[in-house]
Amino acid sequence: MEQKAGAQISTRAFVQSLIILLVLMLAAGSLTQFVPAGSYARTMQAGREVIDPQSFRYVERPDYPIWRWLTAPIEVLWGPDAVTIITIIIFLLMVGSTFAVLDKSGILQAAIGRIVQAFGGKKYVLLLVISLFFMLLGAFFGIFEEVVPLVPLMIALAYLLGWDSLVGLGMSILATNMGFSAAITNPFTIGVAQKLAGLPLFSGAWLRVPIFIAIYAVLAVFLVSYARRVDRNPQSSPVFEQDRLARDKYRTFELDSLSARQAEIGKATGWFAVFLVLILVVLIAGRSFRLFRPTYFRLWVSYF
Repeated sequence: MEQKAGAQISTRAFVQSLIILLVLMLAAGSLTQFVPAGSYARTMQAGREVIDPQSFRYVERPDYPIWRWLTAPIEVLWGPDAVTIITIIIFLLMVGSTFAVLDKSGILQAAIGRIVQAFGGKKYVLLLVISLFFMLLGAFFGIFEEVVPLVPLMIALAYLLGWDSLVGLGMSILATNMGFSAAITNPFTIGVAQKLAGLPLFSGAWLRVPIFIAIYAVLAVFLVSYARRVDRNPQSSPVFEQDRLARDKYRTFELDSLSARQAEIGKATGWFAVFLVLILVVLIAGRSFRLFRPTYFRLWVSYF
């Protein structure tokens, strides 16, 4: 049977994900029937909008019918943010298709092979460097879901290094999540919270740096120990069977044995690298652009 391109998930994992989402939706809907609704007034102090802690008051609780608990994910497609949501869906679809073509043509293999060559076989160093890179994206720029298009690349890298797809997820999505949580100058956690609290923008950043380092150390120990366990015994991987075909394909890939056709693929890899850099630039620039909206711009100016 011909192997499908890209990362695959089992039917069981897909059903489990649907059940988890359904339970969360029902739980959130149930809470709207019991949790009182309320709001705070906001006032301007020293040019900042802050919450008045003495202004809390109860308001009428929205009475949503039960069926809307389940239709809410569909209703957002024609809500006020519909354009943004549809754009993200189309973007992820196109990027996913692109990686499928890269995987099918062999370009993805060649790109990953050259990355491995550049580190001279020091794959654990590469693991730590990539994890740190993704953590920094979350900690400084607030990037999180935007790294999803890069996940297939990280999974392919994990396969080529002899690991499983969980290591690829760990050094990309998990690392970004840890960085987002251990934020240093994340404008969407630190910036918003300090704005609401009336504190100078990103004040106390140096106190958060040791926390970031500690979280990175925990993540590094976890990823390296798990990767070593998979190295010693590949069958210990929880996704050993699901990854078997893809893992074997990347393990048998040898960059030095490229044929004439594969040499052309190597040239295409250069272009792929250029566009990959452009993707990262757009991700960072997009987040940075939000920082220069009037509210964030005033915060930045007041900080400096």
